[in-house]
Amino acid sequence: PLDWMYPHLRPFGIIMKLEREPIDDFNEETFEKDRKFWNEYSKRLIGNWITEETSVPDICEWAERTYQRHDLKGFTGSPQFVRDNDAQKGFSKLRSAIAGLYSWRYLTTQNQKLKKRYAKEAVFAYKQAFAFGPINPETVYKFINILTYVGRHSDAIRLATTYYRLDPANQMSLIYLKQALQNSELRFHGAGNYAQAIKTVEQLHEIEPNGNHLIRRDFYKRQQGNDDFLLTAFSKNPSNSTNFIQAIYIHGRHKDTNAVIKAIDTFSKFAGDDPKKLTLIKNSYGLIGSWEEKEAIDKRLTNIEPNRYETWFDLAQTRIQLGKTNQALGDLKIALQKHITSETNSTDIRSAVMTNDLFKPFRKHPEIEPLLNEAP
Repeated sequence: PLDWMYPHLRPFGIIMKLEREPIDDFNEETFEKDRKFWNEYSKRLIGNWITEETSVPDICEWAERTYQRHDLKGFTGSPQFVRDNDAQKGFSKLRSAIAGLYSWRYLTTQNQKLKKRYAKEAVFAYKQAFAFGPINPETVYKFINILTYVGRHSDAIRLATTYYRLDPANQMSLIYLKQALQNSELRFHGAGNYAQAIKTVEQLHEIEPNGNHLIRRDFYKRQQGNDDFLLTAFSKNPSNSTNFIQAIYIHGRHKDTNAVIKAIDTFSKFAGDDPKKLTLIKNSYGLIGSWEEKEAIDKRLTNIEPNRYETWFDLAQTRIQLGKTNQALGDLKIALQKHITSETNSTDIRSAVMTNDLFKPFRKHPEIEPLLNEAP
C-alpha cells in the first residue's frame, strides 16, 4: 500500500479493498472474516496449526525444522509449497501486507482498547506470514518492529535468530539480528536490568567479535555491582533515609512493585512521626500508584504539621486520584488559605492549580477561584 491508502483499506481475502471514503475503525466481523479466510489458506499451504496461543519460539522452531532440516514429520500442508521459495515469499508478502495494515492502525488510533486489538491481530497475521515464508526480509523486518513496539523483545530476538539461521548468506539477516539485540539492550539498560543487558551484549559479541560490546558489558557489570552495593546498604541499615531512597529508585527502575512495597514496609518501622521520613514513604507510594496507602500518610502528615500548606495540597492531589472530589475540594481550599498567609512560599501551588489538568474541575469553583486570585 501507498501511505495515502491506509485509511481507505480493509482486508479483502488475499488482497485488500480500497474504499472511496476513509474507514473509521475495523469491527470484530472484519477481524473474524480475515482470520477465517487465511486459516483456510494456511490449511492448504502449511497446515492450520497457528493459533492465538502459538508462541513465536514455537513458530521459529517449526520453521527451522521444516525449511532448514526438511523434516516433514507430522506436516499436514503441501510438500510442494515448502520446496517453492517463490510461492513462500509471495504468500508471506500478501499476508504481511494485511498485517502491516493492522500495524498502521495500531500506531495511529487513539482508542486504547482498539490499539490492543489491532496489535493482537497484527501479531497473529505476522505469525502466519512468517510461517509461510521465513526468509522474506520484508515480513521479518515488519514483524520484528511490531514485536518491539509491544515490548516483546525476546520474541523479536528469537525471530531474527531464526532468519539468520535460515539465510546466513544474506547480510540483512545479520543486520536484523543485531538490531533486535540492540533494541533489547537499550530496554534492559533503561530499566536497570543489568543482568539481562549483560547477557544481550554477550550475544552481540558472539556475532560481532570486533565490536565494542565488551566495553558496554563491563560498564553494566559495574552498574550492577553498584546497585547490589546500595541494596545491601539498605538491608544492613534500613532506617537510613538515603539508603531507602536509593533502594526505591533501583526497584522503581526495575518496575518491581513488590520490592518497592517491601522496602516501604521495612523503612516504615523506623519512621515514627518524623515528617521527612513520612514524606519519603508517601512519595514512594505515589511512585507505584498506591493512592489509598498514600492518602493515609498524607492525612497523618496534616495532623503532625497542620499549618503547612504543602501537606494539605498533597492530600488534595491524592484524593483527586481516588475520586474523592468533595474531600479534595476541602483540602485544596485549606491549602490555598494557608499558602496565602504563609511567610514561606517556597512552592507556588497557585500556579500548579492553574496549569495542572488534575485541578481543572476546581479552578472556577466559587470557593477556589477567589483564592487563586489573591496574592500571598
